[in-house]
Amino acid sequence: MDAHRGGLTEDVEENADAAAFADALPSTYENVTVDNPSADTTVPVDCDYYRRLSKDELEQIQQDISNTIRPRWQSGPPKQLGTKGCGKLKADQWRSSIEFDIPVSLVKLWSEMKSTGESGIDDKIIDRNGKTLDSTMLLHAALHWATSYRTSGKHAAEYMKYMRAYLASLRDLFPNTDLRTCHHNALFIGEMLVRFGPIHGWWMFPFERIIGLLQQININYKMGMDYNFSLHPLFAYFSLGELEITMLKSFCAAANLRALVQSHGCPDIIQSCAHLLDDCYGQDQRGTLMNDLRTLGDFADQEKPWDYDRQKFDRIEPLVHEALVRFSQSRSIEGWTAETDALFHKEREIRGLKIAEINAGAKNTKGRHSIIFFQPTTDAELVPAVVRKIFSMPRHQNGCEQEAIFLAIHRYKPLSDRVADPFTLYTGFGARLWSEELGPVEIITSSQKICHAVSRPWEEGVRVLCAIDRVS
Repeated sequence: MDAHRGGLTEDVEENADAAAFADALPSTYENVTVDNPSADTTVPVDCDYYRRLSKDELEQIQQDISNTIRPRWQSGPPKQLGTKGCGKLKADQWRSSIEFDIPVSLVKLWSEMKSTGESGIDDKIIDRNGKTLDSTMLLHAALHWATSYRTSGKHAAEYMKYMRAYLASLRDLFPNTDLRTCHHNALFIGEMLVRFGPIHGWWMFPFERIIGLLQQININYKMGMDYNFSLHPLFAYFSLGELEITMLKSFCAAANLRALVQSHGCPDIIQSCAHLLDDCYGQDQRGTLMNDLRTLGDFADQEKPWDYDRQKFDRIEPLVHEALVRFSQSRSIEGWTAETDALFHKEREIRGLKIAEINAGAKNTKGRHSIIFFQPTTDAELVPAVVRKIFSMPRHQNGCEQEAIFLAIHRYKPLSDRVADPFTLYTGFGARLWSEELGPVEIITSSQKICHAVSRPWEEGVRVLCAIDRVS
């Protein structure tokens, strides 16, 4: 892979979570090939055995989606999923559905399903539901390896392993349905990962997004006016209508406005209206593509001198300051001391991710940007937490004062033994059950690994949480 792609390609990379996931997956389809499905032909085709979801199950999934908390940039599935009203799902919505929403709902619906013993068909339906859940997890595993920000020979091999197993499971579950062209095309992605690097560098979604933006521009539908340009023989004559001029002017005006709002020289009166522009046109900044552009960028400017105003500093609340003192005693940060005042932020962008304190206001509905996963120490597992406060303090380094960003957080406490965690069977899936009870205040820095989370209530006092971590 070319060096300009940031060196995301690795020859071989071990992934403990994914390896554990591979070991934990049932071996139902271990010996099943795509060309030779092992279908149960003793069950009538019109029997409930082949029913995919009941009305009650679909309504439960829709309710689960409504209760899911995710960061604003992530495009989740529509709340009316499975109905005609939801329309056609975008690729990003399908991805979110398979990464979290559908597997978590199926685990909750089917993990504790018991047979009534009334008929043999009942046992077969339960067995089929288990196979459907396993098939969904196989698709998730293939998606995980294919869309990682890194790639290697191992990534390609693991993707092909899970994709072939997933296709075999489809042939087993739906023996009377042929595989589609998209299933055939999916078998070439493994080779393309090796040849071209991470999939984000060569998939076509950026171009589809541009087409979508162009389709949303208001136009006057006036075309066909010819303009004669004699600046160069190659461009002596071409047709440029009012429609094209309108689209070009609208696109440039929007780009210039965004640049003005983001510049340091933007007048305060315009800067104060930035949130209105974000509310009106914030959809342009959502989705995996825009998040990739932000999080895979260059953050060298964070090492520049910090120009701050001491008069804007506020006193740190005692509970947070006590945690800050403990933090300073346990870690040595050159050029920094635990002062009693700091510059507080309702929300702050950290390496492209918008992180907000839990009481940030309407934009942080249900704490969508306050629920995070972070890495306590190097090589440690990611753990979930809620952000209480975000603040900056000066740090003397390299002959100048730089900004040191700190987060005061509360960890979610591990689940007690009274509740069984069904996700232990799928450790590489990434989701786990956690107690809604929070621990004491801790301090972490912006230099630690931090990522957003998606969460959903499981039962009273229990939440299911999953890190949105794609660098693996």
